[in-house]
Amino acid sequence: MILSKFAHFIEIQNNVYALYNSLFMKILFVDGHEKEKIEKFNVTLKEKDVLLENGIYVKDEKNDDKVFGIKWLRESIITFLLIELRFP
Repeated sequence: MILSKFAHFIEIQNNVYALYNSLFMKILFVDGHEKEKIEKFNVTLKEKDVLLENGIYVKDEKNDDKVFGIKWLRESIITFLLIELRFP
């Protein structure tokens, strides 16, 4: 298990961080202590499941790249269909 290369922490207030995967854009809010636990992989099983579900953690680098490819393909198809519907 690794931290996704698409995962980001942004401090939004003193010791409050927005945590998100730039592909999923689901935002989690954590404090500095939780942020440190996440970065060190020192989380409970329930927290781990939430982090995996939101793309913060991934099983390995191959899965990280696979998610990017699937997301890109899906968005490309949707964009193509929207263009075709607007300009037949």
